[in-house]
Amino acid sequence: MSDEKVLKANKAGTAAVLSFVFCGMGHIYIGEIKKGLKIMFYSSLYLFILITGATIVIYEIILNVPNPPLLIWGIVIAILGLIANVITSVYNIYDAYNSGLK
Repeated sequence: MSDEKVLKANKAGTAAVLSFVFCGMGHIYIGEIKKGLKIMFYSSLYLFILITGATIVIYEIILNVPNPPLLIWGIVIAILGLIANVITSVYNIYDAYNSGLK
């Protein structure tokens, strides 16, 4: 394996690890700053949606007021935020690794 391929593999691996630690950081590391900032924004947005849904659920449970529609909406919002965040994170790591190899 040539030195150039080894350096690209190391750079791609570092980008993937950085993306795992903090969404978008791997893209910034390899020089795709706009893409990294977009991923950071969307990841933060989905995390906010997840926290909002979880807050509604916790509020309904602690308040112990029978309002099933609000509780169900809180659960749905939390699950959607979680799914969107997981998809964004997996895509982020995959794309950072592949972009680092180029």
